[in-house]
Amino acid sequence: MYLAPGCSPDPIVGLDFTSLLGAKSSQDSISPRTPLLMHRNFKAFTTFGLVLIGSATLAFSFQDSKPAKETTKEVVEKAKEEVVEAPKAKPQKIEKPALGGPRRLGSKLGGGIKVKPRPSAGSSSGIVGPQVTGVPQVGPSPVQASKAPIGKGGVTFPAGANSKDFGSLIQGAVERYTFHAESNGEEPLVINSLNKSCGCTRAELVVFDEEGVSRPYQMGEAIPAGVKFGIESTFDTTSKSNQVQSNITLMTNDPRGGMVFSLHANVMPALTMTPRSINFTQMKSADVRKGQVIITSEAYGKFKLSIDENVPLREMRVDLKPDAPDENGMSTRWVVNVEGGPNLPEGNLNRAIKLVSNIQQPDKTMADGSPIFFDAILFITGQVLGPVALNPPSVSFGLLRPGQVATRTSVLKVTADDFSLDTAPKTELKAYGTEFQYADDFEVSWMREEATGDWTMSLTLLGIEQEGNGSFRGFVEVQIGHPAKETIELPFSGVIRGGVTTPAGQ
Repeated sequence: MYLAPGCSPDPIVGLDFTSLLGAKSSQDSISPRTPLLMHRNFKAFTTFGLVLIGSATLAFSFQDSKPAKETTKEVVEKAKEEVVEAPKAKPQKIEKPALGGPRRLGSKLGGGIKVKPRPSAGSSSGIVGPQVTGVPQVGPSPVQASKAPIGKGGVTFPAGANSKDFGSLIQGAVERYTFHAESNGEEPLVINSLNKSCGCTRAELVVFDEEGVSRPYQMGEAIPAGVKFGIESTFDTTSKSNQVQSNITLMTNDPRGGMVFSLHANVMPALTMTPRSINFTQMKSADVRKGQVIITSEAYGKFKLSIDENVPLREMRVDLKPDAPDENGMSTRWVVNVEGGPNLPEGNLNRAIKLVSNIQQPDKTMADGSPIFFDAILFITGQVLGPVALNPPSVSFGLLRPGQVATRTSVLKVTADDFSLDTAPKTELKAYGTEFQYADDFEVSWMREEATGDWTMSLTLLGIEQEGNGSFRGFVEVQIGHPAKETIELPFSGVIRGGVTTPAGQ
C-alpha cells in the first residue's frame, strides 16, 4: 500500500505496511525515518484493530436483539430447561447431636434459620435413624393395615333366619332353638366371640359335617367356605314377663361386622300383682295406714298363696284372702291387705313383703333338690314422722373465712296430737365422741310460729378465728320432753379456710 506523496500516515485512511515490514531486499536502503515510521504504523494498526473489534461486537449485538416480550419468553423457556436438566441434589447426612445439644436440620439460610433440605426424587432423606436389616417389609404399612378390612370371611343365611319368635309363653318356660348359617367368604370364616344381651339366654356354637352331624366349635377355628355351622340357643323365661327380646351377637372376620341373632317372646307372668307397691306417704309414728293389692294367675289358674316367714314384718300386718276358693283353698284371685303402724320406726319406710305361691317353676330345684315356687314381692314405702321432727334434719355451713358470721335455720315441728311445746326448748352443743371445742363460738335462738305452733331454730356461727385450714362438726341436742322421744339432734358441719382476710362489713 502506498501513501500519496505529501500525506501523513493515518490509521483510518491507510497504513504503510511496506515501511512496517522493512526493505524488500538486501539492496533496499533503509531510510533514517524507518524506525519512526514503524512505530507510528504499529500504533495505528493497534488502534484500528480495537475499533474493528468494537464495531463487530455492536453489529452482532444489534443483529441478535429482539423485542422485550420475546426476550422474556426465551428467558422463561431457558429457565425451565435449566430446572429440568439441573443435576440432582446430593443428600446431606445429618449427624445426630449429643444429648441436650442443638439439632442441625440442614443448610443455613439468611437470618440464621436452619431448615431441612428437600431431597430430590429417588434420593435418601438423609435422616439418621434406626437401621433395619434383614428381609424388607412386604405388604401394607401398619397405618394402611389399620384401615384395611378386618377380613374376607363371610356369613350367609336365608332371609329372616337370624330371628326367632316363640310367640306367647308362660313364665318359667324354657325354649331351645338352633340358628343355621354358612361360611361363604373369600377366606375361611373365623368366629372371635359370641355375646349375649341377657342372662336368660345361653348360646353354643357348633359346626356341621357333610352328613349334618354337629360338633362343638373351638373359638378362633377357621370354617372353610361352604361349611355350615349353627348357634344352639336356650331361652329361659323364669324371670321375664310381657314382651321380651334377647340378642346374640356373632363377631367374625366378615367385613360387615357383627351379626345379630334375636329371640322374641310374649311372656305371660305366672303371678300378676295390681298395684305392684303400696305407698303410705307421710305419716306420724302413731298413725296406722292401710293398703291393698290383688294377685292373680292367668297363666296357671288356681293357686295357693302364703307369706314368707323368713322376712320379718315389724309393726306391719298382712292378711291374705282367697276369692271364691275351692275345697283345697286354691283360688284364681287373692286379696292382700296390708296394715302398718303404730310405732313404725321414724324415717323413710322401705319394706319388702315376699308372697309365695304353690306354682312350681319348671325344671328348677334348690341345691337340696327341693322345688322352687313362683313368688311376688310387695314393696311398702312412705315416711314416718316422730312426735317431733326437724326440717331440714341437718345443716351445713359450707366454706367459711376466719371470723365470718353465718346463720342456718331448721324448723321444729310437733306431730304428736297429745303433745305441745309452749316454751322454747333447751339446747346444748355437743360433738361426737368428744367435747365440742367451738361451743362458745355458736349461738342458738328460737322463734315460734303462732299459727302452726312450730318453732324455728337459728344456729349462728359468731366467727371462728383460726389460722390455716380446718373443719368443725357437731350437733345441737334439743330437749323435747316427749315420753317416746326425750331429745332430738340437729347435726351441723363446716370448713374454715385460713389465710383469707374477711372483707370489711362481713
